[in-house]
Amino acid sequence: MDKSLLEQFLDDQEQTHIQNFFENERLREAVKKVLLAPLYLQGTMKKGKKANPTANWLYTAIGNTNENLGAVIRAKTEALAFIEEGFKLLSCFKKTEQTVDKKINQAR
Repeated sequence: MDKSLLEQFLDDQEQTHIQNFFENERLREAVKKVLLAPLYLQGTMKKGKKANPTANWLYTAIGNTNENLGAVIRAKTEALAFIEEGFKLLSCFKKTEQTVDKKINQAR
């Protein structure tokens, strides 16, 4: 997907907001962390808390067949890939540096 496809459904104001969001690296990384937290942090151990292995999303699929378990894992992997691809698409709105050509006075 390229910028021209995104421009088909994003108005000018939305594109400006996306451009500003992309340029703010700290905000971009913070939002990415929040979006990925359910995949990365489910069932992980925390300091001062007892281990709870049933908190991991993978254990909700234990009663499933191997095929269903594989489908769940594939779906989570694809979700992660789609989120990463979406963040790569944001770079389409990176500001480009405008260079101004200075005219040289040939008479000097």
